[in-house]
Amino acid sequence: MLLLRYPFIFFFFLLFFFINLSYVDAEVKPIRIISPLPDSENITKKPEVKVEFDKTIVKETIIVLFDGQDVTQLISFNKKGFEFKPFMVVPPGAHTLSITAKDKEGREIEETVSFITKHSKTFDEAWSNNNITIAYQEVLKKPESLGNLPDSKIENNLTCENKLKNQTWEVNFSTNIRHFDQNEPLMPPQKKGFDIINWIFTGQYIRDLFKAKLSLGDIQIEETPYILSGLSRKEGSLNFEYDTFQLNTFTVKSESFLEQEVE
Repeated sequence: MLLLRYPFIFFFFLLFFFINLSYVDAEVKPIRIISPLPDSENITKKPEVKVEFDKTIVKETIIVLFDGQDVTQLISFNKKGFEFKPFMVVPPGAHTLSITAKDKEGREIEETVSFITKHSKTFDEAWSNNNITIAYQEVLKKPESLGNLPDSKIENNLTCENKLKNQTWEVNFSTNIRHFDQNEPLMPPQKKGFDIINWIFTGQYIRDLFKAKLSLGDIQIEETPYILSGLSRKEGSLNFEYDTFQLNTFTVKSESFLEQEVE
């Protein structure tokens, strides 16, 4: 009779019941991957991993796999869980993060997330790797018989590698620049100052069955058995492919090699 006289009481009772029922049904996972999110696209070279877990998880049993590699020793624990950030640049594309652990009752729990990374909004992959080496030598004392030996000399080398890539094209450039100096004259063909030891540029475009590739610099041409190895110093090549058809062209600069052979 009370429910008939006050129907709103019955309505609020049902509302309260269903809210609590849905709260109970909502499963609170003991391991929660906060970052990266499932099936997300992340603009980063080193994706940051953030994971939270509740008190039922035994911390010592946690195993973390990043793209199949065990990185458990590299994670840093905090009050809520742990964090991990790769030391090296991660290649763009699809990645998988897998976490396994055991709770206090001995049950094994596993959480896995798949995600995608890009190095920038414009390029799937964009990086530059540059290394500099410096070697300095100085003679403190030398006998008169070694009078032509330089008292000091310095050699610097810069190695540079660069890459840009997206879904259809890719550009690579690498070079090695050398600087050399000493207090004594050098015997030819050596020379003081800066010199480009080698360099190579490649550009590639791929779409469906079509492929084009341009290469310039210190590349190796091996089109036929009759190409001399000395003709592979400074070159350029252009290649086209479509399905099973290929067209290859190249040019060679090798004047110094031919002159030495004549002498």
